[in-house]
Amino acid sequence: MQTVNYLAGAALEFESRGLNDLVDSTFAIATKQFDDEDSSTGREVRLAIRAHQARTNVIGRIFDPEPVAHDDAAVRLADYRGKVVLIPFWAAGFPESLQLVDRLKAIQVADPENTTIVGLNLDANAEQLKQFLAANDLGFPSIRAQSSATDVATQFGLVSFPFVAILDQEGRVAAINFTGYELEIAVKKLVQQ
Repeated sequence: MQTVNYLAGAALEFESRGLNDLVDSTFAIATKQFDDEDSSTGREVRLAIRAHQARTNVIGRIFDPEPVAHDDAAVRLADYRGKVVLIPFWAAGFPESLQLVDRLKAIQVADPENTTIVGLNLDANAEQLKQFLAANDLGFPSIRAQSSATDVATQFGLVSFPFVAILDQEGRVAAINFTGYELEIAVKKLVQQ
């Protein structure tokens, strides 16, 4: 399992840097080495591949979930058309999900006319979320996953935190960032388009 986790982590790092040939090669090696689909290692490899495919497939799609706010104030992503929207996926029980928030805020402060932050909360427990928000001011609005958080996570291929979806000015998923690598560059390119 350690080898599978290492290969999946390497593929994720390659993906974050746009090294798609290395991603494909890594998954080809993992699939060949762990070809028993009924084993835990085989299932883990296939899960990593499906998550990668989901991340690839979501690029270019409009993302506009039903508005469900954590504080009962409806937040609609469509209201932010014309701006690049940074969407950190987060959950109260996973502090690492918020580790890029300071960088996101710096991006927004540097160009508030063209960028904004709208979080996507994945907490299932509304009361736990309410307590977390009472103790922590995130400094940006958040929407909650209307359907199951697992569905949203699967749709986006979320396998680890941090995880930031970047929407272009038309509301399409332009990029996914899960390392912070070249985050500012990706946003700047979108703003200049």
